[in-house]
Amino acid sequence: MFFTFLQENKPSLTINYNDLTQTFVSLYDYIPSRFISKGDNLLTVTQGNKIYQQYTGEYNKFFDVYYPSYVTLNVNPEADLDCVFNNLEYKSEVYINNTDQPNSTVTDVKIWDEYQESNLTPLVLNSNLSRKFRDWRITLPRKNNSRDRIRNPWVFLMLKFNNTTNKKLILHDMIVYYTI
Repeated sequence: MFFTFLQENKPSLTINYNDLTQTFVSLYDYIPSRFISKGDNLLTVTQGNKIYQQYTGEYNKFFDVYYPSYVTLNVNPEADLDCVFNNLEYKSEVYINNTDQPNSTVTDVKIWDEYQESNLTPLVLNSNLSRKFRDWRITLPRKNNSRDRIRNPWVFLMLKFNNTTNKKLILHDMIVYYTI
């Protein structure tokens, strides 16, 4: 379901609502000129009179433009002791048209809590990212402009997948390592 917001009688943005999860999932500066419901299909007509069918097409492609994907985790949400967050291990698979891409994975990482955060940090193999078979290990970034690691009972951890083609990313078996 899409909602288009108007500002001074001109469209300003479009927001995407996911009925399955009951949440707003995407915010785009793209403004469709009209929506058409035809049975089980939702069609969008653009200002250039192109027609798009919603919920079909390529992964991460929205009106002919690829957008990055983000996964944000709330790590250790019920903890009561301060922790120093060090590493993330996970398994991932990337496919292009059902063809396995074993050398591809998440491209950036960011960690933060209510009073400290890191920059969005690109992942570089054999630097802050390592791999053994399908197991990936990320050295979590440090606080902005500091050598200190993020310290708190809980954190948010965001993983970004900068998708420039029709890639499908599957993440699973995530473990965050920390010291108390």
